[in-house]
Amino acid sequence: MNAFEDLTNPHAPQEHGGPAPGRRVLAYLLDPIILVLAMLVLFSVGQAAMGTAADAAWARIENPRGSVPGSVNVAVVVVLMLCMFAVPIASSVVEAWTGATPAKRLLGLRVLGADDRTAPRRHLIARWAIKSPWLAMTVGAQSYDTAWLEWFSVVAASTWVVALIGCVPGLVGSPTLHDVVTKTKVVKRVSS
Repeated sequence: MNAFEDLTNPHAPQEHGGPAPGRRVLAYLLDPIILVLAMLVLFSVGQAAMGTAADAAWARIENPRGSVPGSVNVAVVVVLMLCMFAVPIASSVVEAWTGATPAKRLLGLRVLGADDRTAPRRHLIARWAIKSPWLAMTVGAQSYDTAWLEWFSVVAASTWVVALIGCVPGLVGSPTLHDVVTKTKVVKRVSS
């Protein structure tokens, strides 16, 4: 069964190769690397475009009547920079919706419900929320009230520690905290 059939028939039991603790650990380590690399590529391209735009602007200032070398559309630079910041958000949305991070997909892992069927969307969203407290820190950082921010920092740090501790059982193949709460499991895909 391929990925498209998984989405079109979520109620049929899915074949899988069982738990994959080694792959889970590798996916956990690879996900931030993949995100950072994607962000660095976008940042580098954006910086190069900004440098070209700045050179063109200075050339125009120094010689208003001369030709402008290699001008760059400012909208392209802005879009590249916005995309750089959107990469982690997009990755989180995909994970919350499908249960798969980029590294899980790369390593052939998928999230199923306890009954070996595709996990319900509400379970995937709850699973993501339990293991992704950084979202709470981001939302809380929008507050300008110092007392609120100090209190929130303590709560956010505590949730981060609980989420990390909750991931430890996955290192040895046991269900993680977010898997136990949401009745999900991470398994190897069966090669088609």
